[in-house]
Amino acid sequence: MEKQAGILNGFSLFYNGNEIFPAEKTISLSDAYLDKTVTPMLELNVKMININLPVNHEILEKCKPLYEYSWFIQRIKEYLVSGKDRDTAIIRAVEDCEREGIMVDFVREYGSEAINMLFTQFNMDDALEVSYEEGFEDGRAEGENRSDCW
Repeated sequence: MEKQAGILNGFSLFYNGNEIFPAEKTISLSDAYLDKTVTPMLELNVKMININLPVNHEILEKCKPLYEYSWFIQRIKEYLVSGKDRDTAIIRAVEDCEREGIMVDFVREYGSEAINMLFTQFNMDDALEVSYEEGFEDGRAEGENRSDCW
């Protein structure tokens, strides 16, 4: 880790989301500050690395476990795009790993735990989205019912 005048560098974050994202990008904690006029007393810079297979970042060539993880996640995404439901996509991706020799030891030892973890994560994402939508609709309905606002 490198330190320069109150700035910490050396952290990395791996991105495997669905949004378009460059192969690498440095993000800073201060980017999230509401008041951007004040110089932060401490700054944290994080290198965000896109590990999606289509991006083909060089780190995937250097780190087999990371490549295999990315392959696994890509396979889930492909099944979802082809119309498979979430549960089927995850189970098929695990079966593909076993068949293709991807993460073999991990899948043998932790396969069912990984599946359960992914189900939980995807369920949490779904729950957060539903909660947001419900909150938005509740706020809209409350706003429409308040005649004193108009």
